[in-house]
Amino acid sequence: MSILSAARVAPLSLARGALRRLPQLSRTASPQPAPGGPHRLTVVNVERLTADSVAITFGVPPMLRETYRFSAGQHIAIEDVVGGRKVRRCYSICASESSQQLRIGVKKVQGGAVSARIVDTFAVGTRASVIPPAGRFTTPLDPRNALHYAAVAGGSGITPVLSIMSSVLETEPASLFSLIYANRDRQSMMFADEIADLEATCGRRLRVYHVLESDNERVQRTHLAAINVPTPPDQWFLCGPEPMTAAVRENLDNLGVDAGAVHLEVFSGATRATVSPQIARPPAGTEAVGQVAVRLLGQTSTVPSTADETVLAAVLKSGLDAPWSCQQGFCGMCRARVEDGQCSEMPANEILTEDELSQGYVLTCQVSRVSARLRVDYDN
Repeated sequence: MSILSAARVAPLSLARGALRRLPQLSRTASPQPAPGGPHRLTVVNVERLTADSVAITFGVPPMLRETYRFSAGQHIAIEDVVGGRKVRRCYSICASESSQQLRIGVKKVQGGAVSARIVDTFAVGTRASVIPPAGRFTTPLDPRNALHYAAVAGGSGITPVLSIMSSVLETEPASLFSLIYANRDRQSMMFADEIADLEATCGRRLRVYHVLESDNERVQRTHLAAINVPTPPDQWFLCGPEPMTAAVRENLDNLGVDAGAVHLEVFSGATRATVSPQIARPPAGTEAVGQVAVRLLGQTSTVPSTADETVLAAVLKSGLDAPWSCQQGFCGMCRARVEDGQCSEMPANEILTEDELSQGYVLTCQVSRVSARLRVDYDN
């Protein structure tokens, strides 16, 4: 496929509220999430963004400010009880890092009991169990940097990107940011006014391209090539549904972008089946009953483990407060390193890098014990 010259797709400067759109084309050294149980926090502000999404701000008491300190691009998890079962759902922080305002964006998803309750019922004064910030979709910022950052966000994937984008533009005055923002239509765009305000404030340092399904548009390789002006991006941030991020990753690879420069976060919706804590078919050779030695918060404990359960399920069943959230291989909160023994292959992994895999890291929600004894370290 031929690449449209970047000079032919310069964005148009439009008034606030109007869309800046690409023309029709011819057809993470990432921090380890720290374990931490939830605290009850109070909602101090609710903002309606679209018909099915809101921004929620939690108040953080002075004694918990360090516990809830976040880096741009991280998320919190909200713990709830659905059908008598404890569940946790991750929601990205959308505020700039310097503000340390614990503000998240939540979009109601089909069949999502937690997101529906937040969007429909949360009000000022609502109290919720909130797990402290974690996540690896982030990068260190430095006022001395003069870099070009690029992001592709799909739907509610704009939430962590907004945090990163506003933080970059505020912290690094010599850096540029380019955003491709894909949505179903204009009415479904979260944070539209805030993005427009940033465009007006930052001028040529921020370029935003809107791609709308209602206009029969999809994110294409030519869209990605177009933002190589004035310089190719030094870092890319991709956040949105799995089909979109997979296609963008493939196109970036075809364009010669170094995989190490690409940060990825995939949003999982309620339509994706939750992974059971039980293993449907234990790997051949698995000992029926065994033990898992767990290093967590500086202490080592040994817990029993059966052949048909995940390592995380065995750890949680024993009463240890290991970090966890999605249990689908997306959030990375249950990452641990295998120090001894053998575990099964991971059926899903959207977070660990090849380097981490080579060092023995696994997502404990995705693996089961194979050897009679297994030792894992959540602290490393």
